[in-house]
Amino acid sequence: MKPACLFESIIVSVCTRVENLWAVRAGAFLIHHAQNAVGVRLPLRQIYINAMPLFHALPPDHHIFSELTHVELIGPPSEGIDVICSTITRLPRLTHLAFNDEEFIPMCPHFLENCALLSVLVSLDGKPLPASAFDQYEGVLAQDPRFVVMFPENWAADWWQGVYAGRDY
Repeated sequence: MKPACLFESIIVSVCTRVENLWAVRAGAFLIHHAQNAVGVRLPLRQIYINAMPLFHALPPDHHIFSELTHVELIGPPSEGIDVICSTITRLPRLTHLAFNDEEFIPMCPHFLENCALLSVLVSLDGKPLPASAFDQYEGVLAQDPRFVVMFPENWAADWWQGVYAGRDY
């Protein structure tokens, strides 16, 4: 394991009540924790991470996903769109889903149709899709009141406000 992952794993092994985690490179240490922590189950409810490594390494029914209500997908989906869609739609408590890359737009109709408890789907990306791609999804997304486009100015400040005051984007 890389030194940074070891350090994060030590922190998580001591801070066993972590519910809200914002860590862009959290995937590797969460995978390590999920696979190696004996008797320690994080009660994660909210994650703001590049989830692709996590989704590829762990099955959707793994206990680390069982309490998640809020997920923000950071970065482009890269490969494995089927894995992402399968994992997201099988999160049993997911109510809030956000992403910050326009490459997730083609997955949005699938999320809206198949995430049973989804209350809000937020695009945090200000870059427009190519006209042909946007035209393909605009009608479906514009008709669903759960789909919202936002542009938070300061990600870190917004996250801290959510942690301390319970209100973020």
